[in-house]
Amino acid sequence: ISKDYPTVNRGEVLEIKMFSPVDIHIYDSEGRHTGPSLSQKEKEEEFDIESDLFTFIDEEIPNSSYSELMDVKTITVPRQGTYTVKGIGTDAGVFTLQTSVDNKVISRYEDLPVLKESNLELKIDPQKTHDLKIDIDNDAMFESSIKPNRKRYINKKSFLDFCKKILPYIKKHEYRKHIRSFLED
Repeated sequence: ISKDYPTVNRGEVLEIKMFSPVDIHIYDSEGRHTGPSLSQKEKEEEFDIESDLFTFIDEEIPNSSYSELMDVKTITVPRQGTYTVKGIGTDAGVFTLQTSVDNKVISRYEDLPVLKESNLELKIDPQKTHDLKIDIDNDAMFESSIKPNRKRYINKKSFLDFCKKILPYIKKHEYRKHIRSFLED
């Protein structure tokens, strides 16, 4: 056991923050993963731990880290590199995804709707800012492509329009209570 901590120049670190009910995962160009473990159930069985008592974390990308404080999940990785960020909705709600270097925001995708099991994907490379792709109904087809740094407001009309598009999914997964509570506000 060492008491020495690695020193990292903050300007060399890319920070990805997810504010929401979304699990965040990042993969490097070699397929290494940082984020909540994708083999959670197997690890619970291996260590004979009660389900959902702990969340196992993978930090396979060298010099990466994952932290979570309430609904804010943060992953840091070396700045130079090509990455794919993936998100999986854990509940219905609104999310914001932000990337930054040295506490300076590079891109922000703000106040976007998400449902349980929705999928998100964002490519990150040093040369280009990419659009965030959203598969709201988990059918393996991205319905939306969102440009960064554009504020989107969700009002009742836009939320209702959004719900009408995915009504079969909502019925199938019993999200009616979320819609009712939204409309009663």
